[in-house]
Amino acid sequence: MNISHENILRKNKKIQNLYPNETLHILGNGPSLGKVDLKKIANGFSVCVNEFYLIEKLNTFNPNFIVLADPLYYEEPDKYSQPLLDHLGLNISKTTLLAPIEFIEIMRKNERLYKKVDNYYYDFDNSKEYSFDISKKIKPIAQNVLNICIILGVFCGFKNIYLHGIDHDILSMSKEMFENDWNWPHAYSEKKENNIGLKTSLQKYGIGWPGLKDIQLRMINQYSILKEICTANNVKILNSTAGSHLKVFPFDTQDWS
Repeated sequence: MNISHENILRKNKKIQNLYPNETLHILGNGPSLGKVDLKKIANGFSVCVNEFYLIEKLNTFNPNFIVLADPLYYEEPDKYSQPLLDHLGLNISKTTLLAPIEFIEIMRKNERLYKKVDNYYYDFDNSKEYSFDISKKIKPIAQNVLNICIILGVFCGFKNIYLHGIDHDILSMSKEMFENDWNWPHAYSEKKENNIGLKTSLQKYGIGWPGLKDIQLRMINQYSILKEICTANNVKILNSTAGSHLKVFPFDTQDWS
């Protein structure tokens, strides 16, 4: 890691344990999010992810945090980053952004957002041990954006983390569904242009059905590691998503609709 990257990650210490014993609501983009009453999570902090702004009920919602994980944000910035940046400029009053270190060059070109968006970054190193200390490089544990959200929550000191809109239908996918090019549903499915099936999406990376099975197993393993670390740190994670296929974390009995 070069010196500038070390300094960039060191800045993350500003938010370490900043919210001790507080509650964090992670809002995924699964279809079940449509049933969540946002007024019921107002007593805690919130984090939205990726293309959350395409969801009608979140279009004017101002989350405390926004987390990005998809490499497409820095690989195809015109297509993926620019709509997000436009949304931040128009609809967000103040928020904290956590993104891959590669995203920093995109934010440097958008200094107009610095008064609205407090920027933080994370980076990976395969040689490291599993850790939630994002002020340094961490071992890759991010099969998807939810893992990074949980890591952020623990790093910031939150003790109660609720998962909403985390349907994780991918964990229930059968070979037949995969071969039929099943389309991963999101709360914004009807608005998002150029939706493509998962099989088609994975083919460009050379991943077929055996590769997807490996992804499913790796997701469960990574969530189990996160759960173990959270338990050791007295952090409680409850899955508040009705019908979720993610069963690693205990389900929440509260009604958030």
